[in-house]
Amino acid sequence: MLKVRTFFGRRWGLALSALLWASAASAADVPSLSCDPAASPQYADFAVAPESIDTRPDLKLNNAFARKYRTALREALRDRPVDFAGHYVMVTFGCGTTCMYGGWVDAQTGEAFALPGILDSFGPFGIEDPLLYRAGSRLLVTLGSAAGDETRPQASYYEWTGTELRPLCTRRLTEEEAMSLGRAPSDESGD
Repeated sequence: MLKVRTFFGRRWGLALSALLWASAASAADVPSLSCDPAASPQYADFAVAPESIDTRPDLKLNNAFARKYRTALREALRDRPVDFAGHYVMVTFGCGTTCMYGGWVDAQTGEAFALPGILDSFGPFGIEDPLLYRAGSRLLVTLGSAAGDETRPQASYYEWTGTELRPLCTRRLTEEEAMSLGRAPSDESGD
């Protein structure tokens, strides 16, 4: 990996190492159950009270994700407000054109958790942000191409249990829905 960083530079080395380290989401990572379009999971269904945590712990380096991205994770834990599931800070990294990787850090314990894979199939639909979440909800939504169909976008819904992302369901979207959802800010407004 040292040669990659030397040849391509720090930014390209980090992006390439993210691609090599994290595999693309497998079929097991994507919820297999289809959502009812009229009753897709809503942020309010998984509501939690966002916490204001003034004194933050040190980042725990107890997994490969935390060790590999420790600088960015430490900075986020120190500088960013809680923005996911009550007491977590979301951290994302670009890994190329329409490619995103990341995870979140627990602002109470300092433990870091990685996304199950790279989000890399959202560009064809004009999606600016393929990862949707709220400070007051345990619901996480990913946007991208439907498995095996690069012409149709989908939303995949997950519940953060405190230890893992539990797949809920997946819903096909129109391109207009995908672009609209992909431009939604990650705050307490919206659905």
